[in-house]
Amino acid sequence: MAIFKIPKTLRWLAWIAIIMLLVFNSYRLGIYFYFYKDLVKDAALYKALWMGFRFDCRIVGFVSLFLLLISFIPGVHFFKRRFARQLAIIFCCIIMGVMLSFYAFDFAHLLFTKTRLTVQMITDVKKGTVIGHAFVKKTPWLTIFLMIAVTVWLFGMLIGFLHNRINKTKSTDEKWVRLYWQVVFLLAMLVGIYGRLGRTPLHGDIAKLLGNPYAAQLALNPVESFVESIGAKPLQDKP
Repeated sequence: MAIFKIPKTLRWLAWIAIIMLLVFNSYRLGIYFYFYKDLVKDAALYKALWMGFRFDCRIVGFVSLFLLLISFIPGVHFFKRRFARQLAIIFCCIIMGVMLSFYAFDFAHLLFTKTRLTVQMITDVKKGTVIGHAFVKKTPWLTIFLMIAVTVWLFGMLIGFLHNRINKTKSTDEKWVRLYWQVVFLLAMLVGIYGRLGRTPLHGDIAKLLGNPYAAQLALNPVESFVESIGAKPLQDKP
């Protein structure tokens, strides 16, 4: 049936979104087992993971929405224009590189202070304080940057491979089918960006409602955690 023939662009964007979500949530599971296993358990863990997934959906939703809107520009078609395909891949790689940088610095901060990355550490590094100097000295920056570069390269190769595979398949020429799936995809992204049922969208302060400060830390991704640390006092207790 024609209704099940999802346009190529939307299939590709969906795969990109899935890969990003897998990477982001894998990090959350990793730090849970490494740092929070004895501090967040049972119901609090499930709530933290679910909320964390929704925080990640916000970022992926913004990226997907931007790419979808770009694909609507006349002359820009990810499966008909080579430059558009390359532009999309480069953009996704830049986003992944920025996110992985936050994740890597967050993990280094967890190893060094047992807390999530905060703006205070950036300030300490800039001012050259004792703790900032020690953080810079003890963090294996070369290894971190090499891992980020390799991961971004693999990510770019993977989404390029998926593009080629999808390009070999058949799509639909029916305008109403394309419009239908575009609306479905757009609504899914908007739901992901909003993140919750309520008058206000999902934001970092909502993580505090989990009732466990460590569950709140686990739920936030490094970007949200960093933003929430601006103007906030760090936790006295450390995991």
